[in-house]
Amino acid sequence: YSEKLRYTQMFEHSSYYFAQVSKAAAELMAYCESHAKEDPLETPVLSSETPFREKKIFCTIL
Repeated sequence: YSEKLRYTQMFEHSSYYFAQVSKAAAELMAYCESHAKEDPLETPVLSSETPFREKKIFCTIL
């Protein structure tokens, strides 16, 4: 391969991948924005609804 051919091929491939990345990024942003209300990091879960809170067991040890 000549250097010019190699450069041309690299340039063509890089512009293709940039277009794909920007499309994927736009789709990812749209998905995140549409599901933001369901995301516990965006909207905190009430402490009474979280399945990860500690269970309170009331017992007395004599």
